[in-house]
Amino acid sequence: GDAVFTGLYDHETERLWFTSRGWEVILQKSGKSMKIKTSGVKSLDKDTSGMVDHGPCSKLEDFLRFTQLYKKSWVTNISSAGVHLASVASGNFSGTDFYASWLQKPEELVSGILLIENAGGVVTDFDGNALRDKPYDFNARYEVIAAATPELAEDIRKNILSKEKAKD
Repeated sequence: GDAVFTGLYDHETERLWFTSRGWEVILQKSGKSMKIKTSGVKSLDKDTSGMVDHGPCSKLEDFLRFTQLYKKSWVTNISSAGVHLASVASGNFSGTDFYASWLQKPEELVSGILLIENAGGVVTDFDGNALRDKPYDFNARYEVIAAATPELAEDIRKNILSKEKAKD
């Protein structure tokens, strides 16, 4: 939450996202720059596009918690979390509305939080608390919902089953 400037470069697509606190988010590709915003999507439906990061050594109960997201939206996983988060920030350009993970490393979140918030979105934990307010712990793993709007984040949060329900 203390980041004041951030940037992310995807070597594969040669895209560069950057922003500074209080500024718009800029995407550069092929020498051209454009201001970007999240998609503005407010709820899950078959046209909602998102990414779910399963993380290492996932348990079956963790997969089961996300079954509603798979049923109600189009879910993929194509790259690193940094690129997923930048894609949510540039939803009006890339078509990505959300990103969710139950084991996210903090070093990939630092850039994503500022990019998404400055582009109009939110990044929360599974309880709806802003991730920017959590202390940075390099050894921690965080539950993450990054969404185009607070409404979409809440819809996703309601559709993620608790660990207890996933065990049943």
